[in-house]
Amino acid sequence: TPLNKINLHLRGGTIIPTQQPANTTVYSRRNPMGLLVALNDSNPAGASGDLFWDDGESYNSILENKFLHVRFTASANGVNCIPDTSPVPAPSPPSHWAYLPYDIIDVFGLNLPDTPTVKA
Repeated sequence: TPLNKINLHLRGGTIIPTQQPANTTVYSRRNPMGLLVALNDSNPAGASGDLFWDDGESYNSILENKFLHVRFTASANGVNCIPDTSPVPAPSPPSHWAYLPYDIIDVFGLNLPDTPTVKA
C-alpha cells in the first residue's frame, strides 16, 4: 500500500455506513451516504451493521428523541435498511437523514454472474 493511503480491513459479516467528509458537520450531512458491505462465506445470514444519526446540534439527542437508529442487513439476495428508531420531530431539509440519498454501495464477497443486474 502506498504511504499516502490507509488500509481498511473489514471482517466478513459487517456493514459500515460511509459519508464523504466536508469542512463542517452541516456541509458533511449534505453529502450522500454509502455502504461498505463485507459478506461472510461461513454465515448464510450474510452481513449486518448499524447507523446512529443524531440531529447534530442537541446535547441530549437520545433523551430528546432527536436521533435515528438504522439496522442494515445484507445477503446474496440484496441489502435491507430497517429503521429501528426514528425521531419524533418532523424532518427539516436539507441536513435531515430522511433527505439523504445513498450513492455508492460496495459489496465484497459476492459471486456474480458474467452480467449482473441491478434493481433500484
